[in-house]
Amino acid sequence: MADPVVSVVIPAYRSGPLLREAVDSIMGQTFQDFEIILVDNNADEETKTIISEVCALYPEKVRTVHEPVQGNCSARNRGILEARGQYIALLDDDDKMYPERLECQVSMANNNPEATVIYGLMDVITYDGSKIVIPRLAPSVEFFVSPVMKDHPRYLTDPPLLVAPSVILFSKEKALKVGLFDTLFNPCHTEDTDFCFRMWHLGPFVGINRPLSMYRQASPTFFEKKRRGMVNWFQVRKNQNQFFKKMASQYLDEKDPHSRRKFREVQSQLLRETSHDILPYIDGKEFARKMLLRAIKAKPLEFKNWKWLLRTYYSRTMLKKSLKKNLLSKYLAEDVPDLDSLKAFYKLSFDAKGAEKEKNRTS
Repeated sequence: MADPVVSVVIPAYRSGPLLREAVDSIMGQTFQDFEIILVDNNADEETKTIISEVCALYPEKVRTVHEPVQGNCSARNRGILEARGQYIALLDDDDKMYPERLECQVSMANNNPEATVIYGLMDVITYDGSKIVIPRLAPSVEFFVSPVMKDHPRYLTDPPLLVAPSVILFSKEKALKVGLFDTLFNPCHTEDTDFCFRMWHLGPFVGINRPLSMYRQASPTFFEKKRRGMVNWFQVRKNQNQFFKKMASQYLDEKDPHSRRKFREVQSQLLRETSHDILPYIDGKEFARKMLLRAIKAKPLEFKNWKWLLRTYYSRTMLKKSLKKNLLSKYLAEDVPDLDSLKAFYKLSFDAKGAEKEKNRTS
């Protein structure tokens, strides 16, 4: 049997019957030269049942592989490595494709061989799929990428977009060239930003100005089920910190004041946003205050930094009213396995040198 043109890779975890809808949307494509690889990433029993059913129903098109290492990066990498197709199309296990997606993307890829990523728009749909709540959602540049990259000569015409997995297509060869997804970002979060950023350095992104996939809004119950035991705010910030370090290693020029200012801008916002996560804890105010003082040092004229610093002096009652949410009745250590690592988040190389100089002056 000849190899297919496209391999559609779907990591399967806890989607249950939604996985069947995802597979059915692929089977209904106008372009039929594809295979579907379902990556069993330690799926729950309900999802395993669906995997078995669709493999039996479409044996010529669907096959499954198992990836024991938990996480989107490992699951997608296993699917890509197992793929026989020239192109890889990703789809999350609770999303769906429009019938013309593969036809549009393959045609665009064939007409633009220099492109590293072919993407389109997405319609955000309700959990039950009954209506579109956000039409024609387009990829954008992450807030912590934009300040650093906005002076790049490609930025205005071909910016380093974060493209959602469910609407991305790329060649297997080029994905292998950049090293696939970085498993340091397992189990999830920021892995797509990192992968797209590395693919962008390899060549241009080409977009299709029409919705190609449907992104399903998770219900609170489904979201909790899918993420249970997988990720909390600390994991999110840990992965953002990992990407921030990678970006700094590539683009930070310590001797250039403009370069330093760009990274200070990103550093300031990341520190401030992390303080939001910390403040609700019983012991969170002092820890958040230290982060906000670092944010102020990075960007002294940012009003939001001072506003949030003031909140660290509020009483618990005032803080609850200010945050407009319930405060937590637990300590940071219950959610943060290593508080020392949290203290080091978003540090830059010249931060350490500045601290060393200050130490020498006072000794």
